[in-house]
Amino acid sequence: DMTGASSAADLKTVEGLLSDVPEASVTIYRLASGLRDGQSGDGEFRLAQSIRPGAEPGARWYRARARAFSVPGQRLPMLAWQLADISQERAEQERFFLDLQKAIDHLDHAPAGFFSADQEGRVTYINATLAEWLGIDLTSFTP
Repeated sequence: DMTGASSAADLKTVEGLLSDVPEASVTIYRLASGLRDGQSGDGEFRLAQSIRPGAEPGARWYRARARAFSVPGQRLPMLAWQLADISQERAEQERFFLDLQKAIDHLDHAPAGFFSADQEGRVTYINATLAEWLGIDLTSFTP
């Protein structure tokens, strides 16, 4: 369903489907090379549009997983590919990141000074308010 294949004749391997797509080819090549060496792996990539023909326009994120496994009686290992649309997961991560950025911005410009220190007492974070009070230029501050 994800690729729009409606019959066995329409089916393509993951490599056949994505190896010529610049945004995905590096990931697919790395996974295929790993399989040839007997290594499992996974990777994520973003495409400007869905791999499904006729899908809603817009960028999509995908996760490809590849693994080799042995089957009794088979000399060569079998190869399994899994392709998942993770666009919703990525959208949720983006929302979380933006919320976190907003919280950091509020903390940074709070009407109170904040700092954080590690176990040895070294300052690892200082907010903009405290930096201003102390005359510290945050662009050159190195924790």
